[in-house]
Amino acid sequence: VKLDLGLVQHQPDRIQARTIAAVMAHHERTGALILAEGIETDGHLEQALAYGATMGQGYRFGRPGELDTAPDTSYIPAWQRTAHE
Repeated sequence: VKLDLGLVQHQPDRIQARTIAAVMAHHERTGALILAEGIETDGHLEQALAYGATMGQGYRFGRPGELDTAPDTSYIPAWQRTAHE
């Protein structure tokens, strides 16, 4: 499940709490991975971890790149590659 931090960062606390609770409930029921999107700062990273995200993406980790220069991920099993790509 992709959780865009921008969707919750600017919402009232009660809306944030409901959104995060719904994502976490889905995760607990299905075992779905939670990927926090939009992580640009250490603060965003801390927030994503507090929300229970297990993966993240955003400028905090690196800028988007051209597909022809993307790192080789062929060593990662296909079921995991899908979750990371």
